[in-house]
Amino acid sequence: MLFGGRRFSFCCSVRMLAALVFILLCVQPGHGQTCSEGFAFDRGTRQCIDVDECRAQPDACRGDMQCVNQNGGYLCIPRRLYDQPYRAETAARYEPAYPDPADPFLPGLPRSVEPSYPRVRATAQCLLGYTPVEDGSCDDIDECETNSHHCNPTQVCINTAGGYTCSCNEGYWLIGAQCQDIDECRYGYCQQLCANVAGSYSCSCNSGFLLNPDSRTCQDVDECEEEPCTHGCFNTYGSFMCNCDEGFELASDGTSCIGETSRLWLSYCKSI
Repeated sequence: MLFGGRRFSFCCSVRMLAALVFILLCVQPGHGQTCSEGFAFDRGTRQCIDVDECRAQPDACRGDMQCVNQNGGYLCIPRRLYDQPYRAETAARYEPAYPDPADPFLPGLPRSVEPSYPRVRATAQCLLGYTPVEDGSCDDIDECETNSHHCNPTQVCINTAGGYTCSCNEGYWLIGAQCQDIDECRYGYCQQLCANVAGSYSCSCNSGFLLNPDSRTCQDVDECEEEPCTHGCFNTYGSFMCNCDEGFELASDGTSCIGETSRLWLSYCKSI
């Protein structure tokens, strides 16, 4: 009885192993199949088929470029070349001899059929950002001049080889994809007075100072050169002081001097 149980267990194990092998063989191959770049595995046909990048990627080509799908990739071709009508590139081709077309029992002669896809002239294949020219070379596309860039209205487009870059004017800096004014007055650009304006700033000086040619620093004005005082003058930083000779005193206007007689006469006049 014990031997029969072991035999039954062995038979069950063999059957389970056979079932597992059958399941593994029946699993669809290609479940983890990988294809080369530009191809995708098709479970229906069980083979790698080409991926149409022009449909899968709406913006595969930028600017005035037309996307043309290729086997395993795609090309970006200028629209002016893409839209040209097809021209046969061979000057002469073999024309087979057909029987007399008047024979009613013969089928009609085959007609030449134009291809359903555009033909591009045999020119140089240029990288993105370049366009072919007449001599067969590739010339850079100025996206800034053709207005095919994507810079914000506050930014400035700068053309580069094969592309472009977006920057800001002087006096602005880029914050969150927007050009914002720099407040130069916060950074001490002026020695004394500063007024911030859009994209720039303006410096000025306090009374008694003049703005230097660098438009930032200030220099003291020597008011004594204009002889504002009746007697003596002493220049100070940003101002001046007047003094009087012995026997005189400075008047209330701060520039003229009066003597003892004049002082008594003024006091008398005020008392009347």
